[in-house]
Amino acid sequence: METFKWHKHGEIPFEVYSPAVISADHFLLVIGGLDHESTIHAYDTTTDTW
Repeated sequence: METFKWHKHGEIPFEVYSPAVISADHFLLVIGGLDHESTIHAYDTTTDTW
């Protein structure tokens, strides 16, 4: 059994306020929010890249 721990990643390369964040496989999907309407960004947690 693996134990997962939170760790800090780099700053996000865009401004967004109150988005929805969904985890899917090894991605974090940042969807919508103020100043980010109609936009989706995906963060790859295995490569630590957007």
